[in-house]
Amino acid sequence: MGKLITPDAPADVATADPAPGETLTVLEYAVYRGPHIYSRLPMVRIQIDLGELERFPSNTLAGFTDRLMAALPRLAAHGCSYHEAGGFERRLREGTWLGHIAEHVALELQTLAGQPLTRGKTRSIRGRTGVYDVLFAYEDDQVGLRAGAHALRLVDSLLPEALRGLRGLPLLKAGDLDRLPFSLEAALDDLRTRVRARALGPTTHSLVDDHLVDQLGRAGRTLGSTPQSGEVVVLRATANLSTGGSAIDRTEGVHPDNIEVAEQAAALIGLDVAGVDFILSDAARSVRQTGGGIVEINAAPGFRMHLDPAAGLPRSVARLSLRNASGAAVYDQRPDAARC
Repeated sequence: MGKLITPDAPADVATADPAPGETLTVLEYAVYRGPHIYSRLPMVRIQIDLGELERFPSNTLAGFTDRLMAALPRLAAHGCSYHEAGGFERRLREGTWLGHIAEHVALELQTLAGQPLTRGKTRSIRGRTGVYDVLFAYEDDQVGLRAGAHALRLVDSLLPEALRGLRGLPLLKAGDLDRLPFSLEAALDDLRTRVRARALGPTTHSLVDDHLVDQLGRAGRTLGSTPQSGEVVVLRATANLSTGGSAIDRTEGVHPDNIEVAEQAAALIGLDVAGVDFILSDAARSVRQTGGGIVEINAAPGFRMHLDPAAGLPRSVARLSLRNASGAAVYDQRPDAARC
């Protein structure tokens, strides 16, 4: 266990001007925009070397936990490994290391800036004493990276003066941050300004959901990414109307072979009315030539795409469905069809 360090500790307890490697140092960072070896969530990873601070978990730093909780009272709600409110504060008072603390601070700063996040983890690097990977989720990668820089500065500012001396901050593209005294108010101002500048308008925001964010992540993109000129960005893996797809009536132009395959599939499972989801490269050509197939047959298909297509003639499929549904079912009769 390290020696208890107070804010006015004498210089012989910890060097007032530590040599390189003896203070908190940023070694590298990475921004994960899709699933990665640490998590399925997009995360920022900042690798730090605690140096001399490896000997001083939080419970050996007199007053540190109280100062941190006073600066960010909402940390009391963080459950951490105890999975209940107060869990993180309990870890602080039992003793935890500064990388883990910076992880929680980075999440809390983003939450206070208007982007609530809860997922993070900190892992030591095998064979490298005092070196940790600090990981935390983000909503916007630039805001997340900036929150990481602010978190490290806040933690450093709460240490006894003899143990302060954050190094490597320019690596995080922190601009003038490493040349200005730390101010929590200024840090939150900075993050909130960035959140507002990169925020979506109300119409666009209504179209954003977890599926869209996940699809962007698979392509190495986030909501804050800017496509290159001419680049096509796929926002949906499916073309359902409910997820922004468009319906075009193709009833008159579908190849007879494709109609036959769809009708046989519906009849095979005993349906008089069915929605057949058929993937084709060109509906006007035979699937036997182009390849393709049926991915789903719906026993209760929607009518909206037929009644009000984005292009082509509307079809009264409700009338056809009611006609087929009346009387006894005849399974060897081909069902009527409209194609979109």
